[in-house]
Amino acid sequence: MSKYFLSIIIFFTLILIVNAQTDSSKTASAHIPEFEVSDVIDSDYDLGDCSNSALNLPASDWGLSFGNSKDFTGIRINASECGIGNINGINITLWSPKYFDNSNVNGFSFGVAPAAGNLTGFQFGLVAAIASNNMTGLNYGSLALISDENMSGISISGLALISGRDITGLNFSGLATVAEGNLTGISLSGLALIANKNLTGINIGGLAMVSKGNLTGINFSGIAMVSEENITGINIGGIALVSNGNITGYNFGLGALVSDENIVGLNTSLGGIISKGTIGGITFNGYKTETENMWGVNTTIGITKANNFTGLSVSGLNRFTGAQAGISIGLVNIAESLSGIQLGLLNIVKSNPAPFRILPFINIGM
Repeated sequence: MSKYFLSIIIFFTLILIVNAQTDSSKTASAHIPEFEVSDVIDSDYDLGDCSNSALNLPASDWGLSFGNSKDFTGIRINASECGIGNINGINITLWSPKYFDNSNVNGFSFGVAPAAGNLTGFQFGLVAAIASNNMTGLNYGSLALISDENMSGISISGLALISGRDITGLNFSGLATVAEGNLTGISLSGLALIANKNLTGINIGGLAMVSKGNLTGINFSGIAMVSEENITGINIGGIALVSNGNITGYNFGLGALVSDENIVGLNTSLGGIISKGTIGGITFNGYKTETENMWGVNTTIGITKANNFTGLSVSGLNRFTGAQAGISIGLVNIAESLSGIQLGLLNIVKSNPAPFRILPFINIGM
C-alpha cells in the first residue's frame, strides 16, 4: 500500500530547477527531473499469488459477486483486486489492489483504491484510483489519480494527477498535475502543472507551470512559467516567464520575461525583459529591456539596450549599439547611427560629425 502513497509526496521528488539568467550572454534553462509512473504503481505481487475464488449469484459470470471473481458483469464486491480480467458494472473494492495488469474494469468503480489495467467510466477512490494502462471517464481520487499510460475525461484529485503519457480533458489537482507526455485541456493545480511534452489549453498553476515542449493557450502561474520550447497565447507569470524558444502574445512576468529567441506581442514586466533574438510589439517595463534587435513601441523606466532598434522608445537610458531608426526619448540617448530623432538631456550619435555627436535636448542623424 505504501507505494501508492508515493503520489502524496510526488511534489517533493519532482524538484523544479528553474535557472533564469537575465544576463543576455547566458542561457535561460528549465530542467524537469526524470521519473517513471511505473515506479509508483508497481506491485510486489504477481499473477501466481492470486486466487479467483468468489460467491457468484445466480451465475458464475453475471449477477451479484462476493470475492475475487475474474470475469464478471453486474454488482461485484471484493476485498482486494488480484489477477482479474474483465469486470463490467458496479465494482466495489474494500482495500488496496495486489495485481491488476491486463485487466479491464468498465462502469462504476468505488473503493479505497479502485485499480485495473484500464479503468473506464466513473472511478471514485477514497484514497486513489490506479490504472496500469489507461484511465478514462470521470476520475476522482481523494489523494491521487495514477495512470501509467493515458488519462482522459474529467479528473479530480486532492493532491496529484500523474500520467505516464498524456492527460486530456478537465484536470484539477490540489498540488500537482504531472504528464510524461502532453497535458491538454483545462488544467488547474494548486502547486504545479508539469508536462514532459506540450502543455495546451487553459492552464493555471498556483506556483509553477513547466513544459519541455510548447506551452500554448491561456496560461497563468503564481510564480514561474517555464518552457523549453515556445510559450504562446495569454501568458501571466507572477514572477517570471522563461522560454528557450519564442514568447508570443500577451506576456506578463512581474519579475522578468526571458527568452533565448524572440519575445513578440504585448510585453509587460517590472524587472527585466531579456531576449537573445528580437523583442517586438508593445513593451512596458520597469528596470531593464535588453535584446539584439527591437521594434515597436517601448516604454522602460530604467534601461533599454539593443543592437538595432526601429520604432519609438521612451526610457531613462536608450542605448543602441547598432542602428536606430525612429524616435528615442530619455534622459540619455546613445546610438551608433541614427535615422530619426533623439530627445533628452544628453543625446549621442557616434556616427555624426564631431560637432554634432553629443548634443543636449535634441539630436538627429547626419
